[in-house]
Amino acid sequence: MPERNPILITGAAGEIGGVSRTMVDMLLEQGYPVRAFVRQDDERADSLRQAGAEVFVGDLLNIADVTAALKDCRRIYFSMSLSPYYSDAVILMAAAARAQSDIEVFVNISEYEQSFMRLEKMTCWRAGPRSRAAASTAPGCRPSWQLPGFATAEEILDSLARFCRRISGAGH
Repeated sequence: MPERNPILITGAAGEIGGVSRTMVDMLLEQGYPVRAFVRQDDERADSLRQAGAEVFVGDLLNIADVTAALKDCRRIYFSMSLSPYYSDAVILMAAAARAQSDIEVFVNISEYEQSFMRLEKMTCWRAGPRSRAAASTAPGCRPSWQLPGFATAEEILDSLARFCRRISGAGH
C-alpha cells in the first residue's frame, strides 16, 4: 500500500523536458498521492488535476510558498528549469525541508553538466556585472553562467544529507 502523504514534485507542468510531469504520471499510476508544484494555474495545471494530482501554484523563490507546498509531504522530487536563481530555489527548499524535519527523501534532478560542478571547480569563476558569474580567461575554464549556482546548490544538498544522517543516527 503506497504511503498517504503526498509526494511533492516541483516543475510539474513540464515545460522543459517534461521529466517532472512523467514522474507525476508514474507515481499516480502506482497509487501514490502527488502534490504538483507549478508556477501558473493554466491548462497544464488543469491537466495535472485531471490526472489526479493535487496542484499547488506558487513560486520556488518564495519561502512562504515553498513551506506551504511541503506541508504534510515527506518526499520531494526537486526539478527546476535552468535559471540563474536555481541555487536560491534549492536553498529555500532545503531550508524548508530541514525546518520540517520529517523529510524522508529529497531527490534533486540535475543536468548532466551539474554532475561535475563541485565547489573546487569554481576557482575559475568571478562575479560578473550582468549575471551571477562571468568566466575567467584562465586555461581550462568552461564558460557557463550555471556553474557557480549549480555547484553551490549541490554542496547545500550534500550538507543537508549529512545533517539528516547525523540527526537520524544513520551512518554510525
